[in-house]
Amino acid sequence: MDSLFGKFLGFFTLPVFIGVIFAGFVSSKIKVPLFLQVLSPYTFLFFVLLSFTKNLFYSFQFMVSSIIFSTFFIFIISLKDYEQKKT
Repeated sequence: MDSLFGKFLGFFTLPVFIGVIFAGFVSSKIKVPLFLQVLSPYTFLFFVLLSFTKNLFYSFQFMVSSIIFSTFFIFIISLKDYEQKKT
């Protein structure tokens, strides 16, 4: 787990950040469905990881775990926002 976290911080933070900015720029210039706007950073992450590791299963597993963690954190943030608006 530590090596995975180190690899993520070392290799993937900057490419994913650039990919998210690029995907946001492209989707603001042309009409892109919301589903593709949400999926584009994960697709970019998948191909960057695939180019580094050359392992399709590992890349797919990392992309799916990123989607699951992102969904979990979005749920927590939206729950906290709902709690704050309620009070």
